[in-house]
Amino acid sequence: MPLLLDTAALAAFATGTTEFVVGPLPTLSHALSAPVPTAGHLVTGYAVGVAIGGPLLALATRRLPPRPTLIGLMTLFSAGHLVMAAAPDFTVLLIAWLVTASTHWAFFGTGSLVTAATVSQDRCGRAITLMCTDLTVIGVPSGTLLGQRPSR
Repeated sequence: MPLLLDTAALAAFATGTTEFVVGPLPTLSHALSAPVPTAGHLVTGYAVGVAIGGPLLALATRRLPPRPTLIGLMTLFSAGHLVMAAAPDFTVLLIAWLVTASTHWAFFGTGSLVTAATVSQDRCGRAITLMCTDLTVIGVPSGTLLGQRPSR
């Protein structure tokens, strides 16, 4: 498997696990010291970021070379997580979450194109599937298991 495909699979794992593994709302609520409905805004916020911010970010980067675009998207994704880790309040956390979510949609679109371009035409579907396998086979189940652990 080409190094690019390995890298794309790792990035897909990171971005996809972020989306699908928020953890049970009561655990998230407790960690944020916020009511469950308030913590639920993060789940909705991610969906809004993916559905609205993602296509806008993809449009904004459509004329850029794909590989540097992927690097930029993952840099923005990582920076958003650093901001979330240090967020002084819920508003900053939610804004960083929205920005991070926007990179998700754009990454999967651009990543699929780049991944498909690294293999012969008859192997495009397989390469894109491999790009997403770690996320679906390892990321979501293990993240859900960790998210459901009782807090101490």
